Amino acid sequence: MSNISIRIPDNLHNLLVKTADQEERSKSWIIKKALENYLEDLRDLKDGIAQLEDQLLNKEDLLDLEEVKKQNNL
Repeated sequence: MSNISIRIPDNLHNLLVKTADQEERSKSWIIKKALENYLEDLRDLKDGIAQLEDQLLNKEDLLDLEEVKKQNNL
């Protein structure tokens, strides 16, 4: 496992400490989970943009949100 060191503003550190105390977790655990979630969201966003670009380049029919909901019984 690797170690890293970062500098964060005092207000962010205070929020981190408060959150860690409330969740009964270590600061490291909170940071690790936040980083995992951020990286996963970023990957999902990039994948979504790539798929949309493919659809637009291939001139595939795009569905609006209501049509997607209908097709998926939502």
